[in-house]
Amino acid sequence: MIEAIIGIAVAIVELIASAVSSLIEAIATLFTVTGETLSAGEAIVGLFSLIAELFWWVVLILIELVVALFSFRKPKKVKKPHFKKSKEEL
Repeated sequence: MIEAIIGIAVAIVELIASAVSSLIEAIATLFTVTGETLSAGEAIVGLFSLIAELFWWVVLILIELVVALFSFRKPKKVKKPHFKKSKEEL
């Protein structure tokens, strides 16, 4: 029983570590690619937009989980927020 709980905890830690590693690699790739075509200001704005969308998405997911917990229902799927609207939507 304890071994199963430890195995699950290790799997969760490994998942979090790989997610952080992937995010760091994506940021490094973004700076490498944008270094060739964009200025530093444009790269920072793009990176800030990406991080803001991810942060807002996590906040929405946490809010949905708390609401589902207190209303005793299954959580609904939260759509990824988009701060930048396409020209067709305007």
